[in-house]
Amino acid sequence: MIRTPFAQMPATWTLRLTADRGAVAGEFEETRSSWVFPGTPRTGPLQPEMVFERGYWNTFYTVRFRPVETVIATID
Repeated sequence: MIRTPFAQMPATWTLRLTADRGAVAGEFEETRSSWVFPGTPRTGPLQPEMVFERGYWNTFYTVRFRPVETVIATID
């Protein structure tokens, strides 16, 4: 999970996933808000490499991961 409450500076995270047995599978949910206005979650499939970007106005920013099986995650 990536969670940054009360942050207003842009940031970028590169996530690399490897699965113990074969391909990476599952989904992520990314939620961005603009101060007190909640954002609509965006979902998508997990990929071996993904980039997440928090913008200047994303005061609250959360990314949740739901892999199907055990994965090893590296975040830069």
